[in-house]
Formats: sequence, C-alpha cells, structure tokens
Amino acid sequence: MAFFVLVKGNINKFNFPYLKGSSSPRLADTLIHDTESSKDCKADTSGTKQKETFAIEVMSKKLVLLSPADTVRAAKDIFNFKNIHHIPLEVDNRIVGIISEKDLDQAPAKRRLVDFMQRTLLCASESTTLTDIALVFMHENIHSLPIVDDNFKVTGIVTDSDLYRWLIENDKFKKAV
Repeated sequence: MAFFVLVKGNINKFNFPYLKGSSSPRLADTLIHDTESSKDCKADTSGTKQKETFAIEVMSKKLVLLSPADTVRAAKDIFNFKNIHHIPLEVDNRIVGIISEKDLDQAPAKRRLVDFMQRTLLCASESTTLTDIALVFMHENIHSLPIVDDNFKVTGIVTDSDLYRWLIENDKFKKAV
C-alpha cells in the first residue's frame, strides 16, 4: 500500500505520519518522502480481527480521463452528463493532474484545462486501505483520490461518494448488538 504525491510532474512516495497514530502537519505544510505506512488489519472493540477493505474494492473503475489540452467546455459537459465532480488528467497514459468541477466555475469554455488543473495532487495504490484513504480525506480536506498502478497509470478513483456508498452497502451505520 502506498500514497504518492505528484508535484511539478514528479511522482514520489509519500508517508502521512498521522496514519501511524502520531500527530503531523497537513500535506500542504510538509513533504516527507520514501517511508511507508503498513497496516493489514484493525482490531474491533471485541478484540477480534476484521478484514481490511482496500481501494481496489471501492474505487470507481469506469473512468473518464482527459488531457490537459482538452477544453473547459469538454470537461463541463462531462461533469454535467456523467454526474461526476473530478476528472484525472493524463498524458501518455501517466497521471499529470486532476480537474474538479469547482476548478472550472468561472473558467471560459474555450480555454484549455492546463490553465486550471491541479498539478499537485495525491494518488494511492490499489492496495491502500480504505481506513487510510478516509483518514487522508479528513486530514487533507480532499474529496477524491486517483488510484494508480506501478506505472502511475490511473486505474480508478475513490471519491467521498464511494466511501459513503461503501458504508451504506456494508451496514456500517448500525451499532453492533
């Protein structure tokens, strides 16, 4: 399991110290590379182990991908017709950024996405735990996380809606009796 940060076209492994239980600053305040968080199981309140859920089990696999050269109009049309809010941007099958619906609120239709895309973004591997993804969403105040393979090709995306859907489908809002 791993998180990656894309900064100015370079992708590096990224460790969030708070995933190991220590307090740490947000990503915006620090860049720490080349260490990994490792968790396979969580103990529940009864002391038994429960199976961890991974990104590959929750991520949306039906992706819409665009290029930074595409127009704002193309992205807005996709947001409207597909009812999605985030689109990863690729060049040569490698993630280079992401665009969100909010990024384009006031953008002129004929402009290119390269002018509005987020170039600094987090990504995660398919083996990243849902617990770690939820913690990163909460601590970093983000709403989507592209999931990448070993070549940094986008294979899916986890959004806050995917987390909510998983919680509902798995009855996580009910108390244990």
